[in-house]
This record gives sequence, structure tokens and C-alpha cells, in this order.
Amino acid sequence: MFVQFMIVDYIANHGFVCSYLKIIAKLFFFAQSNMLILVAITASEIVHFIVAAGGSMQIAETERLIIRQFTEDDIPALYDMNRDPKILTYIPTPAMTDIRQARVLFNEVLLPDYASRGYTRWAVEHKADKRVIGFCGPKFIEEFNEVELGYRYFPKYWGQGIGVEAANAALDQFGRFGITQTIALILNGNDASEKVAQKVGMHFRENSTFMGHGVKVYFKQLS
Repeated sequence: MFVQFMIVDYIANHGFVCSYLKIIAKLFFFAQSNMLILVAITASEIVHFIVAAGGSMQIAETERLIIRQFTEDDIPALYDMNRDPKILTYIPTPAMTDIRQARVLFNEVLLPDYASRGYTRWAVEHKADKRVIGFCGPKFIEEFNEVELGYRYFPKYWGQGIGVEAANAALDQFGRFGITQTIALILNGNDASEKVAQKVGMHFRENSTFMGHGVKVYFKQLS
């Protein structure tokens, strides 16, 4: 039996994820028993298959960190960073109570965003510790019709400059995804996050509300 798969129109700039190809069909040729069958699948389906199978696109690398897409193997880390009360002090969502909630987040939020937009929150992996220690990256916020830079880390890694290091590296890559400006939505009282935003060149724009909470909106023009 001879089977051959060939991807036509490979996404050169963004690995296997590219927002501007979200509606373009990918063509696979399947040859078996001298019969040629043409199968068309969407870019979204390709991304879902590759990422869910453990594939991951690296976004950036710094001296201490690797910034990459989340994979299914990261679900336990996603769960931990969404259930620790200390981490969630200034997060306007309730704490997770079951790892299945993290699986839903991965499958129904992260994967669709990677497929449809080419980006969403990225995992931050600590090289020396060989573990995911948080996230940093863009997310389109419908309520503001803008892309937000968001970041969150386990308390063990606070106060080490990791937030600024990852944010700078992430911002350097926003242009690859067509992002020309970004905001940060910081709940009132979250001084540490404000300092990170300021250190990466963001400026206070306005006070606003988000998910029923008062927030400070920081802004940065990227290009």
C-alpha cells in the first residue's frame, strides 16, 4: 500500500499557523491502489490536529525562557495557574476546581484562537527548570476590539524580571501576526503588573471596566 500526503501552500511565515489563511483549504493527495482522492480540510482542522497531537510552534527565546504555543501536555500547568488564589488575586475569573476545566480551556479557547487568528496566549517555559511557569502573549479582546498583552506566572518566579523579559520577547513577535498596537488590562491595585507594562514601554491610556472590574488600560503602538 502506498500512501502519500502532500500539503499544498505551506504556511511559510508562521509555521503551521497563519491567520490570513484561516479560510483557505489545504489540499492533501491520498494515493492508494492507483486511485487518487482529493481531500480538502480547513486550516483550523490542520492546526487542531497538529497542536493537539503535541506539536508546538516556538515564538521566541531568551536567555532564560522559551515562549511557545501551548500543547495538550501543558494542561496540568494551565490548571495550576488558574486555581491558585494567590495567582488569581487580580484575575477577573473564578478559580478552576477541576482539571477538566483546563482541558476545555485548551480545546475550546486556545486551539480555536491559534487556528482562527494565528495567536493567543503563549506558554512561557523556563529553560533551566524545564517546566511551564506561566503565560505571556496576545489575545483579541472583543469588548475593546483590541489585542491585549497578557501575562501570568507562578509565585515562585515573581520578582526575578521574568515578566519583563518574556513581555519584551513576545512584543517583538507581534508584528509577525499583523499586530501593530496592543493594550494591557490591569485590575486596579495590581501594581506589579503595572510596573511590567511600564518597563516594556506601555503608557497609561484610561480607566475602564472589564468583566465587572475596574481596570487601568495601558497602550503601546508597535509600528
